Amino acid sequence: MHDPRIDALSRQLVRYSTKVKKGDLVWIDLFDVPNTVGQSLVREVVAAGGMPMVRINDAVLTREQMMHATEKQYDIIAENNLALMKQTDCYIAVRGSHNITEAADVPPEQMKMVMAKLRPVQNERVN
Repeated sequence: MHDPRIDALSRQLVRYSTKVKKGDLVWIDLFDVPNTVGQSLVREVVAAGGMPMVRINDAVLTREQMMHATEKQYDIIAENNLALMKQTDCYIAVRGSHNITEAADVPPEQMKMVMAKLRPVQNERVN
């Protein structure tokens, strides 16, 4: 059964928080949330005249990638994410969690490297 609160949240994020307008490229970044959240956001973005671009993230896979991450790998990831972020008119991230300690065993030096590499993407998003 569909939860109408998901549609209400989507409307709020698209119509009020980001004020999506015709022609806007909207990056919808989903982290461990039900597909119905993304589906509702896509529909709302399209209804507002925007072009949705969805990325689905999974904490289990992200953890596994970070455990074996290399600097070169995250240079490429960050470069591509930054290029996409610069082309994006609106950014909507919805974060859930199936296990808040999923990445707890990622070595601190790995986590620090990953976060440092991704910092320029976050800076672009907020500025």
